[in-house]
Amino acid sequence: GLWHGTPDSFVDLNPTGATSSWISALSADEQVGTAQFGDTYVLGLWRGTPDSWLPLASAGTCANCSGMTAVGSGTEVGWIGSSAYIWHGTQASQVTLNSSGAVLARAFGGDATHQVGMTEFPVGEYNWVDRAGFWSGASGTWANLNSGSYAAAIGRGIDGAQVVGIVQLALFGGNRAAYWSSLGAGPIDLTPSAAWEAMGY
Repeated sequence: GLWHGTPDSFVDLNPTGATSSWISALSADEQVGTAQFGDTYVLGLWRGTPDSWLPLASAGTCANCSGMTAVGSGTEVGWIGSSAYIWHGTQASQVTLNSSGAVLARAFGGDATHQVGMTEFPVGEYNWVDRAGFWSGASGTWANLNSGSYAAAIGRGIDGAQVVGIVQLALFGGNRAAYWSSLGAGPIDLTPSAAWEAMGY
């Protein structure tokens, strides 16, 4: 559901025919999330009312195998299976965001200009490493964020050219909250000295 600052302003956005639904991100005029119709999960968007529900993609019967992660400037960001996607308000506008050699891609934040997230690359026979980076609205535009001396990194949110996310000192090590002041800058570790783990969103 959706509120506008008071309990009485609640709007039930559950689409007609859906057994359940949830919002995972919103902007001033759009909300994105998932609706369940029987055994099928559908990614989509609302514009403030249940009748405004617009499906963007079917995600099959796995509840945890997809998600909408961000919306802004008329662009919706999400993922299904091992691929990241963006939409521009319609099913037909779907764009796959990929990276050559990656086995998995996730977009966690963004707008029409840039989308930030991570890709996974195999390391040896059984391991993989997460690389933070961004796309510029099209397939094949992936660019790594500078991870400095950190072994792994994930971009979680972006505002203009500023990025927040997570870095790890060693593969599968503790998470450290990170901030990139620009798309070309190295990460700044924001983790408080007394904390054993932190994450930036």
